[in-house]
Amino acid sequence: MLGLIDSHTSANYLITLVFDNSEERLASGVRLRALQCLVATIEEDLLQKLTCRTIAEIMEHQKCLMFTSQLDALGIFYSEQLQECNKVDLVKVLWSRHGRSHPALVLIAQLCLHYKMFQREIWEPLLTQMVSFNMV
Repeated sequence: MLGLIDSHTSANYLITLVFDNSEERLASGVRLRALQCLVATIEEDLLQKLTCRTIAEIMEHQKCLMFTSQLDALGIFYSEQLQECNKVDLVKVLWSRHGRSHPALVLIAQLCLHYKMFQREIWEPLLTQMVSFNMV
């Protein structure tokens, strides 16, 4: 579909899907796929120019969308403001609700690594549970 129209028009369409907060009805998975299409099809300098964001900011947004999409899959519908939330509280919610779920354990580990949460009280039970599931 996007190949049928010029690249600037299709890029602007995808940018609207990804970054326009008025598009709240869109699931984070849809936004994530739109951003992945943008990153795969647009040169970095043009992407920065069209979005008015650095590549680092775009990649961080992509990571947040990935985390939010994974939370959605677990039934935890989190807002797009993942950057502002308390990550330790988020990990505690994940642990209490989904501590026996393989995808949740992987997500907890990814969140802890990405946001540099290295507290023993998080990692010890997490790794213990992962070992009991033969995940490590």
